[in-house]
Amino acid sequence: MLHKNYAGYVNLDKIRAIHALKYQLLQLVIFLIVIIYAGYLFDIESLYRPIHNGPATHELTILSALLIVAAVLMDKINTTSVWMIGLAFTAALISLLRLAEIGFEWRLISHLTPFHEVAETAIANNLSHAMGMNTSMAILSLAIALLLRHTLSKLSFSIASIAPFLAFSSLAGYSFGEDALHGAMSFLTITLLLPLSLATLMQWAHYKFLRAIFLHTQMGKISRAQLLLSMTIPWGLGALIVYLSNVNDVYPFALYTTGVSWFIIGMVVFAAVTYERLDSRRRTHERQSHRLSTIDTLTECYTRVEGLKQGQYAVSMAKRNRAPLSLMMFDIDNFKRINDNYGHLAGDQVLKAIADEIKKGLRKTDILTRWGGEEFVVILYDCAEADAMTLADKIRQAIATTNLSLEPQSDLHVTVSIGCSSLTEAIADIPSLFNHADTAMYAAKKTGKNKVVGQQQLNEGL
Repeated sequence: MLHKNYAGYVNLDKIRAIHALKYQLLQLVIFLIVIIYAGYLFDIESLYRPIHNGPATHELTILSALLIVAAVLMDKINTTSVWMIGLAFTAALISLLRLAEIGFEWRLISHLTPFHEVAETAIANNLSHAMGMNTSMAILSLAIALLLRHTLSKLSFSIASIAPFLAFSSLAGYSFGEDALHGAMSFLTITLLLPLSLATLMQWAHYKFLRAIFLHTQMGKISRAQLLLSMTIPWGLGALIVYLSNVNDVYPFALYTTGVSWFIIGMVVFAAVTYERLDSRRRTHERQSHRLSTIDTLTECYTRVEGLKQGQYAVSMAKRNRAPLSLMMFDIDNFKRINDNYGHLAGDQVLKAIADEIKKGLRKTDILTRWGGEEFVVILYDCAEADAMTLADKIRQAIATTNLSLEPQSDLHVTVSIGCSSLTEAIADIPSLFNHADTAMYAAKKTGKNKVVGQQQLNEGL
């Protein structure tokens, strides 16, 4: 009968939009994993070592990234998946073992990969070919975040944010030519980790600031453009200054530039969150205003203006589809006497009870409107007048036999008079339907009340 547009539906649509973007990013990650692994499989070094003599993307990185992808896909919105826990735990274990190898120079898992001889040959030639510290910490942060997401949501989100921070910092290392910043993370690994980190962060899509940044809204587009500029311009200018000034020790300058860039990123995120919060309040007020203008607050029926609008649309659809359409007009008998004897509060209770009783007999497609003080109108699409008369009499009987529990009167019985009209060649628009139903309804009141009168009865002189 009535469709209620709750704010929760809107938020759910936003969350679904972010998850749709997440799946696109995961597809990109899977594509990159396939490309890198093809490099190992077909011995094409440029596919896993994009920069000549630079760091390579190790097989453990590919495996760990694939485990995170699978864990994100297995992670449910409201429940913890056993598969997700197993996949994330395995990725975390690989990262921890690799960090132990780096810290203690142990030989634990790197030699267990299918193409470990490729890595060993590269290392023998003084080339970087391992899952580095930055990569291991990034994967570890994503894995731990997924494991804690359903128990410590805010903490887990903060942990997951470490991964893009490490990836961007490594990117800055390449911009300034400073190996200490990128920690032997391959440029291809950065390209892999960035979409993987963003896709994982989208698991927390219920956080408003994520919606503010990732949604396809005007503010979302502006925020993404600002984030991109805040990452590229400081690093680009910093790298240019270093190149032109021939600075010997670029590490402090690179750290400073990276810090400035992250400060700007923080300000952009803060602005996006603030705007989203203010815009959310505006949308809430708009929904409330719209509801007040379309829904009667007492009876939860359409207002007269909205009911007329819905009725005009129903009539146009009925004409287009050559479907029958009928209209019922209800008037509560002796309603003034109820107000005079029991007060207006009791009158309001009667109106609410009558509206609820009418709703029980209607379909979801029927349009119920509070037309006046004690008058209600129902528009029935795909319903002939004879069927409307049958339904009207059924509702009339239900109302007449209902014992209304009112204060202070507890055994009040109310009746209604109902007039029906139907769409015909002579009655071809909404005003005509209302006029004929109104005439039939007053004929019902004049001939004894508590009855149903239709157009055919009027034509036959009752």
